[in-house]
Amino acid sequence: METKRDKFIRLAEARTNKILKMIELLGNLSNKSTYEYSEDDISRIYERINDELSLSRERFGFGLRSKPEAFTLTEKNMINITEECVEAEDVKLLG
Repeated sequence: METKRDKFIRLAEARTNKILKMIELLGNLSNKSTYEYSEDDISRIYERINDELSLSRERFGFGLRSKPEAFTLTEKNMINITEECVEAEDVKLLG
């Protein structure tokens, strides 16, 4: 029978290796002769990854949280972010 520790090791290794492979594949998108992207795109991607890493790490000490929303670079998402930034700026100006 597999112990809780053995199960953790098996799953942690498999999931970590999968994540590392996905990060490697993400890095492959850096080829400017094949892909077009902006500095803002890259900043948003890595900001989201860093946020998710922080939240994941916190779960090991502070309990569970809801599942994250899917990441997207679409215009619709950018409009929502822009509206949030404008609202935050309005609050600063009022305060």
